[in-house]
Amino acid sequence: MFTFRRPTDDEVRAYLLSLKDAPLSYAQVGCTRNSPGDKPPPGFNRD
Repeated sequence: MFTFRRPTDDEVRAYLLSLKDAPLSYAQVGCTRNSPGDKPPPGFNRD
């Protein structure tokens, strides 16, 4: 959110609410959740 002035609390609240059901910006959401054992999927590291 870029503005030339500080947004009001209501504007911030409205902006956040508008994103509530937006899709995530990456497709790999949850890819390590069901990985067998401790081995993450290829290309991922488990911290």
